[in-house]
Amino acid sequence: MFQGVAAEFTALGMLAGLLAALGATVAGYFLAREVFNLGYTIDPWVWVVGIVGGGVLVGLAGVLATRSVVSQPPVETLRQ
Repeated sequence: MFQGVAAEFTALGMLAGLLAALGATVAGYFLAREVFNLGYTIDPWVWVVGIVGGGVLVGLAGVLATRSVVSQPPVETLRQ
């Protein structure tokens, strides 16, 4: 049961990390080229840390937040 929840939250975290890495790359490019007139090279660590970090952090937070609901029968959760 926890594996499905963990997979869901990890996938959501990886998607959030992907979008964050994309946003950081676009913002960095715009600032470097248009504002500061500097050259810009894409840093692959932004993508690695964004995707992996997002997956780990959101996956862990999601599992910890839902462990009490997942560990008990659905009837008990609905009664509360």
